Amino acid sequence: MDLKIAAWNVRGLVNRNKQDLVKELMASQNLSVCCILESHTTSSNIRGICDKVFRGWEWMSNMAHCTNWVRIIVGWDPRAVDIMNINQTDQAMHCLVKPKIGHHQFLTSFVYGHVKAPRRRPLWNDLQRLHSTMMNETCVVMGDFNVILHPSERSHGSSEVTRAMDDFKECCNEADLRDLKGSGLHLTWNKSPGNENGLRKKLDRVMTNSNFLINNPNAKATFLPPLTSDHTPRMMTMPNLKKKWVPRSFKFMNFLTRKDGFREVIKEGWQKQWNGYTMFQVVKKLQDLKAPIRKFSREKGILGKKIDALKTELGKIQEEAEADPSNVDLQQEEQAYIEALKQTLIDEELLLKQRSKIKWLREGDQNSKYFHASVKSRYNRGRINSLVGTNGEYY
Repeated sequence: MDLKIAAWNVRGLVNRNKQDLVKELMASQNLSVCCILESHTTSSNIRGICDKVFRGWEWMSNMAHCTNWVRIIVGWDPRAVDIMNINQTDQAMHCLVKPKIGHHQFLTSFVYGHVKAPRRRPLWNDLQRLHSTMMNETCVVMGDFNVILHPSERSHGSSEVTRAMDDFKECCNEADLRDLKGSGLHLTWNKSPGNENGLRKKLDRVMTNSNFLINNPNAKATFLPPLTSDHTPRMMTMPNLKKKWVPRSFKFMNFLTRKDGFREVIKEGWQKQWNGYTMFQVVKKLQDLKAPIRKFSREKGILGKKIDALKTELGKIQEEAEADPSNVDLQQEEQAYIEALKQTLIDEELLLKQRSKIKWLREGDQNSKYFHASVKSRYNRGRINSLVGTNGEYY
C-alpha cells in the first residue's frame, strides 16, 4: 500500500463546507497523514472541529506556540502510521513518522512560514539546526513557505532576486533540501482566485534531503487543484517498498520489571548519548533498548516451555524424595523448584492479563483459563467472517 501525506491551506476550517473538502481529500486520495495550515481555528473550538474532520484519526497542533489562531494541525490514521512530535514552533512541526508496514521511519517537518521575511528567519535557522543535528536521518519538509526560490516561480512581476529569496535559498543549501520531483500545478498560490490576471506564485513545496531520495527513489509530489482555496493541496506519495522479512514488532512484557537485573539492563542502555532535540534523544534511547530487553527476555525463557520444564523436573524430584524421605538435599531442591514454578505461574498470569487488557482483576488468583478465553474473544471480535456487496449479497 502506498503511503500518502498531504498538506493544504484551508482558511476558515470552522465552516462545514471547508471541513467536507478536507474529508473528501482524505478519502479520495487515501491519505495516511493530512496537515491543515492556516485553519483559523482557536483553542476554544479546535477540539470539536478536529474530532469531526479527523474522525477515527489522531491529531495534534502547534496551538501552544500560536497567539491568535492555530497555524498547523496534523492528523494521521493510526492504522497506517505512528507519529511522534519531536519539536514545534509557531512556523513548523517536526514529527517522526513511522509507517506500520512497507516503509522505513523518517522525519517530516510541516511548515507554515510567516508572511513577512524577517519573521521567517527563525524558521530557516530551525530547519538548518534540524539538519545539523539529524543529518543522517531521512527528512521531508512540506507546506507553505510563503516565499519563492526563483524569479520564474511567479506568473508576472519583477525578475529581481530579493533578500527573502536569498535567505530561503541559503537555508535549502545548508539543510540539504531540494524539491521532490512531482506533477500537477506549478504555481501553487493564487492571490485572486477567479481572476485570470491575478498574481500566482509557487509558495508551496515538498522538499527532501539526499538521504530520503536514496532510500525512496520512487517517491513523488503531486500538486492538486485548489478548488475553493487559494493554495493547491500538496501531496507526497511513497510507493510501497518490496516486502522483506522483518522481525516481529517489539512488545514489552510487564512482568520483566519484577525480575532481578532488569534495572541494570535499562540503566546501561539509557546511558548512551544522542545528539538532537530532547524528544529525539528519548526516542532513540527507547529504540536502542529493544535489543537488550529482548535478550533479557530470552534469558528468562519462554514462559510456556519454562513451566512445562519446571513441572517435569519437580515431578522427578518429588518421586526421588518419596523414595528417600530423609534426604535433606532433595527436600531443599524440591522447595526451590516449587518456588520457581509459583513465580513462573505468576509471570504467566501477568502476561495474559496484559494481553487481554483486563485491568480490574487482582494479581494472585489463578485465572489462566479466563485470560486465555478473553484473549481468544478479542481475536474473534476482530475477525471478518463475510462481506456484503452493493447488491446485498454476502460473500
